[in-house]
Amino acid sequence: MTVVDPEVTRVKFERELGLWRKNEETYRRRGWILLGRREFEVDVGFLGRVPLGANVIPAMTACVRLDFTNYDVWPPSVEFINPFTGEYAAPPVQALVESDEGPRNLVVQSHPETNRPFFCVPGVRQYHDHPQHSGDSWLLHRRSGEGSLATICDRIWRTMARNVVGMQVGLLALPGQAKLQFQVVNAPGEAGPAMWEQARQAEEAARAGQAQVTVPLSQVPPQVLAALGLVPSPGVAPGHEEGL
Repeated sequence: MTVVDPEVTRVKFERELGLWRKNEETYRRRGWILLGRREFEVDVGFLGRVPLGANVIPAMTACVRLDFTNYDVWPPSVEFINPFTGEYAAPPVQALVESDEGPRNLVVQSHPETNRPFFCVPGVRQYHDHPQHSGDSWLLHRRSGEGSLATICDRIWRTMARNVVGMQVGLLALPGQAKLQFQVVNAPGEAGPAMWEQARQAEEAARAGQAQVTVPLSQVPPQVLAALGLVPSPGVAPGHEEGL
């Protein structure tokens, strides 16, 4: 359905892409990769750092398609996709933030219109289309910048890429077969970045003293230990109110 003159939408969409190009070097250092664009859509992947032994592997922990159709009478739609095919795919990591009740996941598992996981934050079409958010109209946020390409990407990066802390490996043994299971894990808030900074400082000290790089377990934030399954986790708070 067209509610905005496509030429008006095109001007606003190109403005968003122009702002991206002005900052693309910064975005690249963060791991934001613009994978492609069509008409009023743009695909963006987000790279997180995954430690594997002494190596750090870049891994695409989130990939989304933002659809700016009818922007900005409508907010952009955000769909999680497979970076290889461009088709819908559930995200491999949670979008964790801190709250008074513990870690909250901003990816809600099922939208009533699509039955797909969605990124539940103001400024995203799926959030404002949800019946439980009927009192939080997009028009209340339209001038805030929350629906801009950069703002949405920053929220995804902070909750799904910047805060990645490691890889959890499990072995499932069944009669006649064994299966290794891998899961990228992250921690809410600044716990993940703080741990990476500790590792960087330890590496610099190791280079200076020719010692092995270690980060004492006592210095690891409890959110990170919980994410890696090393201590009991309070669990991720249920529901989709985390986007409120």
